[in-house]
Amino acid sequence: MIPNLTITVNYDNQNFACRKRCSYCNWITSPYLPNDTYDWGAMDNAIASCSKSFITISGGGDPLYQIDKNANNLNTLNKICKLIKRHGKKVRIITRELKLLNYLDPNLVDIISVSLDREVVKLAKIVAEKFKFPYTFEYSLVLPPAETEHLIPLVHTYYKQAIPYFKNIIFREDVNTFYDVTWAQMPKLPGVKYVYKELCLGSHYFINDKVYDGYTLTPPKANEVNKVLAHLDRNAIVYGSLIKHLHAATTTPYYNDIDIVGITIPKYLVNNYDLYFYKEYTDRKIYVFHHKVFKQDITFHFIEVKDPKHYLSQFQLDIDRVGLKENKLVFCNTDLNLQTYIVALENKEANLLVKRNSAIEAQYFKKLNSKKWKIKA
Repeated sequence: MIPNLTITVNYDNQNFACRKRCSYCNWITSPYLPNDTYDWGAMDNAIASCSKSFITISGGGDPLYQIDKNANNLNTLNKICKLIKRHGKKVRIITRELKLLNYLDPNLVDIISVSLDREVVKLAKIVAEKFKFPYTFEYSLVLPPAETEHLIPLVHTYYKQAIPYFKNIIFREDVNTFYDVTWAQMPKLPGVKYVYKELCLGSHYFINDKVYDGYTLTPPKANEVNKVLAHLDRNAIVYGSLIKHLHAATTTPYYNDIDIVGITIPKYLVNNYDLYFYKEYTDRKIYVFHHKVFKQDITFHFIEVKDPKHYLSQFQLDIDRVGLKENKLVFCNTDLNLQTYIVALENKEANLLVKRNSAIEAQYFKKLNSKKWKIKA
């Protein structure tokens, strides 16, 4: 018997079938992303072997993705629901597509777990006021990767937003977080439940034709990033697209290179990666490492300098002066804090603190402009 089960769907055999690009989502580039084929007999056996009273249907892609436009998507979802019901279990669906709830069969669905973002909060009010669905609703939010002191006010803020519409609220720990949350300090609020990343990683997922656990599904890239970070010395700072991705994936959906500035190159990089590029300047040395197995899929840029914090504090934009040092978020010569940093990333807004005109920086600003970032002087 298995203690829990999620039927993982993705209504596309090539692409990620979801409108969102969430920072905590490991499915976007996962080799385990479902390909819209199902071994129904194996699925039936998996459901029968689950001891929990309900089965969850989730992504992969969103279970309600384009069910209004593609009859095959809705037919697949209904078939899975009927299979679960045949075993006398309740059906729980995790979705953000509140506009499509009226396409569901109320006889086949029991629980709607709504993944929160600003759009969903706005729609939740409309759903609560204008539609009367016979489902049990719960609100689910994956907390951003941050220290406990920063998470506490966020929990209170989201709780106030959600409590008028949802009686049951779940705050989930990001499985990619680099922080150790002190759960005893987190707010104890009515209807609130916290789900630790160990519980998520220990969950069971039916994909195509077999059951996997969360540890197996964790992407190699995430594992490697964690391994390298664990071997950094106390002076090293991780910065750039990885930090932005972890805090606002809608504006930084991918991170190709992991940028580190430090005094000494980690031995783990030297021993486990191939040196692809090296260049020396008067004030810094630049190293580019490719993984020996995954090659350019996992690339680290290491900048060797005398003072890492000073190096970071010289960047032109305030959003670039943020990094991770000894598992703590650091803000170098900027007025940003966690909440204003996230808002700035989500709104694509940055403040220009220093103006320079090098070719590299000109190319960077051109890239930001093409993605409709607003730069304030």
